[in-house]
This record gives sequence, structure tokens and C-alpha cells, in this order.
Amino acid sequence: MITITKSLFVDYCEFPKLAWWKHNDLNIYNKIMWLEDEESSEQLIELWQKVEDLIGNYFLKVHSLSRLDVFKDNNEKNPLNEEDEDIRLVQETYKEKRDRNIKATIEAIKNKEKLIYQPWFLIDWLFIRWDYLKLNQNWKYDLIEVKAKTWVRKDKIFKKVKNKNTWNLENRFLSDMSFQKYVINKVLKSEWLEELNNYYYAYLNSDYKKNWDIELEKIVVLDQVDIEKIVILKAEDDEKEETIQDYLTNSVIIEEKIKLIRNELILSEEEFNRIHPFSWSKSLEYFWIDRQFWTIFGKWLSHQSAVRTLYYNNKLKLDSLDLEDKNLFNTTSWEEGSARKYIENYFKAKNEWDLIYKNAIEWEFVNFRYPICFYDYESCSVPIPFLNWVTPYQHAVVQYSLHKVYEDWKIEHFGWVLVWVWDRNVEKMEIEHNENKVDFESEKIITGWYKDLIEEFLNDIWDDLDKTFIVWYSPFENTRNKEIAETFPEFRESFELINTNTYDLMDIFKKWYYYSLDFKWSNSIKYVLPALIPEMSYDWMEVPNWLVAMQVLNQIISWEIQWKEKEKQIKNLLLYCWQDSLAMYKIYEKIKEIF
Repeated sequence: MITITKSLFVDYCEFPKLAWWKHNDLNIYNKIMWLEDEESSEQLIELWQKVEDLIGNYFLKVHSLSRLDVFKDNNEKNPLNEEDEDIRLVQETYKEKRDRNIKATIEAIKNKEKLIYQPWFLIDWLFIRWDYLKLNQNWKYDLIEVKAKTWVRKDKIFKKVKNKNTWNLENRFLSDMSFQKYVINKVLKSEWLEELNNYYYAYLNSDYKKNWDIELEKIVVLDQVDIEKIVILKAEDDEKEETIQDYLTNSVIIEEKIKLIRNELILSEEEFNRIHPFSWSKSLEYFWIDRQFWTIFGKWLSHQSAVRTLYYNNKLKLDSLDLEDKNLFNTTSWEEGSARKYIENYFKAKNEWDLIYKNAIEWEFVNFRYPICFYDYESCSVPIPFLNWVTPYQHAVVQYSLHKVYEDWKIEHFGWVLVWVWDRNVEKMEIEHNENKVDFESEKIITGWYKDLIEEFLNDIWDDLDKTFIVWYSPFENTRNKEIAETFPEFRESFELINTNTYDLMDIFKKWYYYSLDFKWSNSIKYVLPALIPEMSYDWMEVPNWLVAMQVLNQIISWEIQWKEKEKQIKNLLLYCWQDSLAMYKIYEKIKEIF
């Protein structure tokens, strides 16, 4: 008999083939879910645990409720995640621990403990581990599921204002809560105990800005579901009432899904695929193949009917397409970004080598003003903000790198990284083994508050605010600048001017003014750089990408690593960010050679 966990049930509801992978090949499932990097996974689990603890502190300080942890057998640094449970449920020693924790949960409920943390439930091979059970004023239990997110609802737009907290539950969260309601009430009835009374999601308030100490009553959102309620949708000049129905899925539908899961996940892949045929999208999840640019699964080919038709005609490679096949992708125009243009560019680049539209590129660069400032931000995005005036999950800028290129090709480099939140202090740091040093280098490590960082950045670029700024993927840097302008009105004019003068170098490749098969049809600098500048690479770097950079920055600022290791990691971070801004300049320089 298949043991169905919450995550298995939710995966099946979202995309059945994911659940099949999870049951039949957990390694492939983990890769599909981008969990192949154990360090990344551990970092995420640590962040989720901090949110669960925050909710515990909320109940303690706001409602004077101390939690009882029935998860007595958890001697690990981090709690188990669902994927661990799917493996360990088949291990005898884990079963023994599970049974003890399940028994402890029932005893705690019978004893009317006021706040039960991580209760466990198992019945009919259905298993869940919940976050909190809270005894309410009616001496019945409310179910509280913690999500390390700032939303659980679908967008509802009222006069261009998104109201994420006031609309229906996202499908994933609806399946999540519905399954757990079903299992827990089934267990409680079997023990002759009262069923649950109310159901809540606990998550973080996206509008909350930290102001010194975390204000628990403001950062925590308790969102009741399985009811009908009136919500107020607000716009700047108007508001209206609207009724939403948050009813959870009924037990009959849940039981039908459980039956399907048990019948289908034991099938061979061929048999399963006949029941759930490939529709056109999610090729990675369905076949466990990536979206290779030279196949019909390439990311630009989003016409579902065309892809589905070609798939069932066994025409998977672009090279196998004839004119009639290509015409399946025809749209009203062949503009940049269209699927038909993508296919034609593929064949042109294959037959003519790199395709370069010199006049279009030259026109893009015509208004550049020197010194050109190539800059890059690195950020920390954490659920519980550690910087003042920052909201949950806001990408707070904690590092930057700037290469200033003058008209005579003289180059200056400026960079800093935040290492601790404390009184302002700036120290110089030299990176000894930097083979690509420029004419002037200024690397700094900073302690201080958010405003101190911003002032340090402005000090480096103050004389050049009216010049040209170049980034790679401008929505990221521009959004950070807008957030800074909103947070510190005294800097608004400066950061608005930076955004006005910003050019996105990725546009050259996004608009296909310069493209090569070597880019693998990606606009990422990680693909464009080695194709144009083979001698530059991220492969040798200890910090090879933005995700690792964010993790290391979190560890440094929170003092999770010792000073000796910390100093080494600071240099690794400075080198990584330094390479990002230098890479933009090198690509720009390479492009200029074609004029």
C-alpha cells in the first residue's frame, strides 16, 4: 500500500507526473524540483524553520501561549522535510519514532494542551505532520499551517491594485489544507475526539517594514479559510466589498483523488503516460528532459497546439521540420521574440554562423555618455528582514560592483560588501590574486545600516549621475533603485536619475541583434560571456552564481561562519560581483569591435 504524504497528494493535484516521479524515482524528482544542490535545500529549510519559530514567538508574546513540541525524536539541526518523510517511512527505525510522535500527538490533544507544535497523524496509510494546533475559546482545536511566504492567494486586481491577501486560495494551498483537514478529522473521529473547529494559514505580511525590533503582531498574518467572508478591495481613490468563498475540498473528492493516486502511481511509466498524455508544456517534469533550444521544447516555442502536434508526429528536433511544420508557429507578426522568428533564426545561425545586425546595435549605443558605469547589485532576500526599512523577501542590496570606463578607456573599479549590521565602519580590502585588476581598484567591507550602504554607493558615483549606467537585466537593478528611492526620499532624485540613464546590455541579445547558437538561445550572461569571451569563466569561482552568493551573504551577515572562513568568503563574494560588472564591460568592448 502506498503511503500518501501531504506533498505527494499536492504534487498529484498540481501535475500528476510529478507525483509519479516522486513515488518511482525520487532522485529524478529532486532534480526536477531543483533540489539537487543539498546546500541550497538546507538553506531553504533553515529559513522555513525560522518562520515557524517566529509564529511560535507570536503566540507566546501576543497570546501568552507556550508551544508543546511533540516532535521529540528530532535530534537534527533542521526539521525533516516532506521528501525525507517519503524515504524514511519505509525504514523500521523511523517507523518507531513516527509511532511515538503520533501517540504523543493524541495524548496532547486529549490533555487539551493549548498550543501543540508539529503534531503527527497517520491513518489508512495517509500521513501528515502539521505545524500548530491551537486550543480556542470553545475548547476546540484550530489548525494553523505556517507558510514561509507573503501570500497564499491568487491575484485579484481592482483598479490596477493587486490584492493578494484577499482573494481565493492558490490551488496548491487549497489542496494542501484540504488533504490535511481530511486526514486529521479522520484520525480524531477514530479516537472519539471532536473534529477541528477553524482553519488558518499563518504567513508574513508583505507590507511590513522592519523598524528596529520585529513587531510580531504586525509581521504575522493569520488568514482564516474554509469560510465565506467579506473582503475590502482597496484602490487609491475607491474601495469595494466583495464576497469570497474559501471552502476546502470536500471529503468525497479527496477520497477519489486518493484512490487515483494509489491506482496510478504503481503503473509503469508507459501505462501512466497513456492515462496522462503529454499536453505540450512542462517537458522537464513530464519526460525528465530539459528544454533544449534545438528541439520543439525550446523556451520560445510556447504554441501548445503546434508543439503537441509535432510531438505526436515524432518530430522533436527543429532540424526535422519542413515548411508546413514551421507554419504551425505562424502568428500575425514575425517580431522579435515570436516563435516563428525563433525558428528562422535557428536555421540562419546554423547556416550563416553568428547573426549580427550592426546598424541596430550602433543605434542602441549612440547616446551613451562617458564615463560609462557598468554596475551590478547582489542582494539578500530572507523571510524575516534583518535590515531596517526592509520588507519580508525584499531583495535588500548588500553588495555592489562598479566598473567605470572613461572615453580614453581608463577603468576604475569600486565595490563593497556588507559584513555586519552595526555602527558604520568602512575598511579597505585588497584581493591579492586578481589577475584582471584595472587601473584603479577600491574594495571595501562595510558594517552599518541600510542607509549607510546607500550613501557609500552614492559616494562612488556622485559625479557621474548624468552619465550612462549599464546593467544586465535592468528590472532587477531598477527595481532595487525604486525601492531605495521609496525608502529614503532624500535619495529619490539620484536613484531616479540612475534609472533614467540605465541601459540594459542584455537587450542586444534579447532583441536578437546579436545571436549565436553558442548562446544556446539564452540571454543569460553565464552563456553569452563564455561564447564571446572564452577566457572569462565562472567555473573557477568559489561563488559561481547569484543563488550561492545570496546564501553566503546570509551566512556572513548572520555570523553563521567563523571569522577566518568569513574573510575568505568575503573575498570570494567581492570577486564574483567584480566579475559580473567587468563581464558586462568585456562584452560591450567585444560588441564595439564590429563597428
